[in-house]
Amino acid sequence: MSRDDALKAPLIAFGPGLTLTSQCKILTCRLMRHPEVFLIPLLMLLDYFLTVAGSKLAARKYRQHFKFEYYEMNPTWQKSIAQGRWFCPRHLFAVLGVSFGCFVWCDAWREPSQLSEGMLGFFLILYSAVLAAHVNVILASWRILRHPEEVSGEITLSHKHLLAMSRYHSFMALFPVACAAWLAPSPFLYGGVASLLLLIVHMSIWSFNYRSRPSQETA
Repeated sequence: MSRDDALKAPLIAFGPGLTLTSQCKILTCRLMRHPEVFLIPLLMLLDYFLTVAGSKLAARKYRQHFKFEYYEMNPTWQKSIAQGRWFCPRHLFAVLGVSFGCFVWCDAWREPSQLSEGMLGFFLILYSAVLAAHVNVILASWRILRHPEEVSGEITLSHKHLLAMSRYHSFMALFPVACAAWLAPSPFLYGGVASLLLLIVHMSIWSFNYRSRPSQETA
């Protein structure tokens, strides 16, 4: 079976002329159209693991100087992160659901599509900004751990203040992406601008709905 035949065949098909090898070839050809969409569930996992890693590392020295209620900004995952759980069933189910969605999306994305390119930019640029924030905190925590003499004193930050700081940091990613979208317009970059704006709006909503309460993370 040629590659063109594999792309034209139904994704799931049975019959005397289709062996298991042919089925695997059909599936592989379909998925290899746009394998980049499967970066999304991988980035979701990396986001969660870096959050847990950053929380554990910050607890060793960073939070002796900077005291705050929650490490995680998203209320959905605050409890799991506070407990230091490397595996959260709810998050894994979400990743599996997104993976299935990516499978369907990849199979449906057969022709050039501005909508699909915009969606890809939405998720990849969003998670790139989020992961960059994780790396920033991890490196800062590691620096304080290795050079404790460089920092002294103690400051307490409210959760609303942390949400505000996160919103302001998001503009650091938004400005260059918006400039790139202006100078070199593309659905991918437009999707990225939309995702960063939505992230800022979400954090504003979290701040508005926040109510101070006892936390398992309070140092």
